[in-house]
Amino acid sequence: MKVSKEYIMALSALIAVLGAVGGGYQFYYRERLDEYQKNIQDEKTFEEKLIALDSAFSTCPPEDLIKAVNGEVNPMVEELHRRAAFYQVLDLREIQPIPEDKMLGFYYREEFDRLYAEFRQQALASYPTCYYPDTTFGAPRPDEFTGMEISKEEVEAALRKVTFGLEMMRLLMQSKAAYITDVQLWSPRLTPNKLFTDYVVGLSFAMMPKDLVAFLDKLRVGEVLGQQRYASVIALSIQNKYLRWPMEPPVEVQMLVTFVQANVDETALVEGAEVAMAASTDGSKANAEEALKAWRGRLGKAGGEEGVRAGRFKDIPTTKWGKFKRWMRKNFWPF
Repeated sequence: MKVSKEYIMALSALIAVLGAVGGGYQFYYRERLDEYQKNIQDEKTFEEKLIALDSAFSTCPPEDLIKAVNGEVNPMVEELHRRAAFYQVLDLREIQPIPEDKMLGFYYREEFDRLYAEFRQQALASYPTCYYPDTTFGAPRPDEFTGMEISKEEVEAALRKVTFGLEMMRLLMQSKAAYITDVQLWSPRLTPNKLFTDYVVGLSFAMMPKDLVAFLDKLRVGEVLGQQRYASVIALSIQNKYLRWPMEPPVEVQMLVTFVQANVDETALVEGAEVAMAASTDGSKANAEEALKAWRGRLGKAGGEEGVRAGRFKDIPTTKWGKFKRWMRKNFWPF
């Protein structure tokens, strides 16, 4: 059978149209259908959440509830910051921002030398004179960075170590240490509840017994470097190697001290306060009850609780026929 030219052209046109329709469905319309089905599922989830919220807070408007919650949260946030100031270590490790136009190796050498020069001047001016070790507290010396490619984070971490270690030696000098043998810095450790970060410091020094008692008493009450801050002695060793001296000798002390940094998280506090407010029986409940009373006073003008619910969810069908029409419109309208 001979196939005419017109037949071939018509068949080709039909194939081209079918290919265009199939390609449009596959690469355009199908993606839109998937997106539409996802939007339908999101709408269903949002409606369920909205209905649940309306059922839980049907007698209390959001603005009154927010005011009631803030009445409890704001004082708690203020108290959180007040207490967090006692659990403070970052100021002892604070460094100056690194300029953008500085080469990191040269900047580290300059800051390293500056920090030690300031400390030496203070050590010479202190009384009584205190011997201190030539240590970098685990930080690399500037020569160790020569010829190496270093990052900004490495420079900041090293300078913080040096700054914190020098502050610990200042603390011993202010406490009248006879000499300092060593200062070791442990790596920071996050507590299991993630509320605090522990900074453990190992101190080895010699001090007169009466000065040691005064030093331990200051740590007990939190008087550290002229500021109230938490400090806990977790290990202590005292040796007196000069019992036969005719005068009172200094004792050699080795101790581990923990300083604590509070990790302030206002978001967690607000969430916890909202949960506590819903279940508490103290003043927070009274605030919530006042908010409920204020809302109940408005119900008479708005047609009562049912009127508020009906007005808020007037588009949500409640009958079987309404639900069926809504389902048909959602699932078959695109076709």
